[in-house]
Amino acid sequence: MSEEKPSVLKAIKEIFKKSPQEEAREFTEEITELIEEGEDKGLLSPEEGEMIINILEIRNIPIREVMVPRKDIVAFELNSDFEKIIETVFKKPHNRYPVYEKDLDQIVGIVHLKDLFRLCKNDDAPSIKEFLREPYIIPENLKLIDLLTEFRRRKEQFALVIDESGVIVGLVTLIDLFEEILGEETPVFPRDQEGWYIADGLVKIDDVERILKIKLPRGPYETISGFIINHTGRIPEKGERFRFDGFQVEILSADERRIKKIRFRKDF
Repeated sequence: MSEEKPSVLKAIKEIFKKSPQEEAREFTEEITELIEEGEDKGLLSPEEGEMIINILEIRNIPIREVMVPRKDIVAFELNSDFEKIIETVFKKPHNRYPVYEKDLDQIVGIVHLKDLFRLCKNDDAPSIKEFLREPYIIPENLKLIDLLTEFRRRKEQFALVIDESGVIVGLVTLIDLFEEILGEETPVFPRDQEGWYIADGLVKIDDVERILKIKLPRGPYETISGFIINHTGRIPEKGERFRFDGFQVEILSADERRIKKIRFRKDF
């Protein structure tokens, strides 16, 4: 067994050297077969196999698929009352917070949680200005694997995401990337009386496939929202219902920016 292990892992490494743009389907099938072989022979644990698959998949996932959307960003105006800042910190704790002037598109820096607590000890009127750090800003179409490389090179753990117009559309952290690599358990979705599963618009394509036992076509998306928008060319309105190959989906809630809630079921 010890003689076989290097050969399996070496083969996996060689496949990873290939360009993901070339023969993508064969690339995925090849490495999946090797991982299954490794698991069958006891050379890889199921957890190790899943992690390798996740690393493979994030090669082409754009940041916009996993980022915290703009509406959920917790940020502070530069001249905010310090007591209100601390009050927000206790309600919505994070390690880092964007700081802006006038609006979120005028970011002036990032403040760390530890620096905010340090300011609490200041007897003078505390100001977050002295602790501002340079923000790391990235385009929304940057791939996760490339951001992981940049985080390591720059020793960063936090990035603000902009669209092609320079508008802040979200943020992403190193923890977000680790969660993608390590994977998550398939969530349990409630079902209504008609047998529809109720879910957030950001439910992963993989989770829908596991629940419905179907296989969906791959594309520039990782979530149901991305799948729907890619196939319809727009953000649908509440009440619209669509039938795709293998399943049906109905929009329960949406706004001009995103699909908030859906329900889905297998197409009989």
